[in-house]
Amino acid sequence: MVADRQVETMLLVVFVASMPIAASLKTQTFTNTSQAAGSGAPCTLADTSGCQDKDVILYNPVTNGDGSVQGLVLTFWSGQWGTVCDDVTDCDAPGGGTSPCSNGYVNVAGGQQLAAVVCRELGLDASGAQEYNADGSSSGYPIHVDGTSNHISGCAGTEAALADCAWLLYGSHNCGHEEDVGVICQPAGPTSSPTPSPTPAPTVAPTNSASATGDPHLTNVHGQKFDLMKPGKHVLINIPRGEPAENAFLRVQALAQRLGDKCGEMYFQEVNVTGSWAEATQAGGYHYSISQSAAKTPEWVAFGEVELKVVQGRTHAGMKYFNVYVKRLGRAGFVVGGLLGEDDHTDATQAPASCHRQVTLDGNADDQDSLSITWPSASSSFASFASASLE
Repeated sequence: MVADRQVETMLLVVFVASMPIAASLKTQTFTNTSQAAGSGAPCTLADTSGCQDKDVILYNPVTNGDGSVQGLVLTFWSGQWGTVCDDVTDCDAPGGGTSPCSNGYVNVAGGQQLAAVVCRELGLDASGAQEYNADGSSSGYPIHVDGTSNHISGCAGTEAALADCAWLLYGSHNCGHEEDVGVICQPAGPTSSPTPSPTPAPTVAPTNSASATGDPHLTNVHGQKFDLMKPGKHVLINIPRGEPAENAFLRVQALAQRLGDKCGEMYFQEVNVTGSWAEATQAGGYHYSISQSAAKTPEWVAFGEVELKVVQGRTHAGMKYFNVYVKRLGRAGFVVGGLLGEDDHTDATQAPASCHRQVTLDGNADDQDSLSITWPSASSSFASFASASLE
C-alpha cells in the first residue's frame, strides 16, 4: 500500500440537492446520473457513456420498511464499475485516522463517514447514514478502491462526493469481496420553511473546515443558518464589505435558478469570481456556467490570502450545479461582505408569494373568525448548501 497522503483541511461551500427517490428504487441501481459534457447521457450501470471517474451508484438497492435504502456501493473507474474495500471504513477514527482499526469493525466512525458522503452524493439524507459488509462477489465487478494506508478512515464525512475523499486509493487494493462496502441511507425528507430572521448560533472556537449535512441551508461566517428562497444573482462574498463591484478586491456572485416547476428546487448555475485579486490571477476573473462548463479537475486558486475552488456537482436526476470551496477568509485583512459574510440576508430568505399556500382551518372563508395560515410550498426549497468560516 502507498504511504499516507497529507491533505489540507478546507472550508466547504457545497451545494447539495434533495431529490425524490421513489421512481429510482424500481431500477437495478440507485444512480448518481451524471452527464458527460455534451453527451446528454446519464451515468448508469448499463449506460456508462455519461460517467466520469469516481461517480457512485448503489447496486441492487433494497427499500426497507422504514423507508431507508441500502445497497452495495459501486464507483466508476477507468471505464468500469467496481466496489469499495472496507479497509477505508474499519477505523473508529476521523478522516485520515489510522487507529483504532480492526477488520472486525463495522459501522464505526470511518464507515459512517464514508456512508454519509455516498448518501449525500446520491441526493439522500446523510444524517444517520450507516455502513455494512456487502459481499459483492456475485455482482461480477472488480474491487476498485482501497485506502492510502492499509487501514484508514477514507472520508471525513463532510465531503460532497466520494471523489473528494482524500484518503481513498483507486485502482489498487489488497482486499477480498467479503470486505465490500454497502451503505444504508434515509430518503431525502421535505425541506423546512425559511427562517424569517437569522438566529445567531452560539459562539464557538473557529475551525479550519465547515461541512454540508444535506440540509438546504446557507451558513455564514457567524454560524447563522438560513434558506435562500429567491432566484437570481446573489453576492456570496464581497471583500471589502460594502465596496461596489468595480472597487472590490474579491467578489463571488452566484446565479440561483429553479429547475422544474415555478416553485421547484433552486440550484446555483453560474459562479462569477471578479475583483482586483481575481484580475491579478487571470484577466477578466473566473466565470463558471453549467451551460458552458465541461467537467474538469478542480484546482485551488489563490486570491490574496483567500483560496477558492469551484467543483461541478450532479443530482441523481442528472441536473448539474456547482460546489464552491473557500478557505482562509479570516486572512483577507478586511471585513467580508456578502450573504456568507456580514451582510443581512433577511430579504433573500423570503419565498415568493406565489410559492405559498393558504388554508382556512374551519373551511369557511367568509367567516371572519376563521383562522388562515400560510407556509411555503413543499416544493419551494433551496436545494443547495453553502457555508463559510473566517478560518
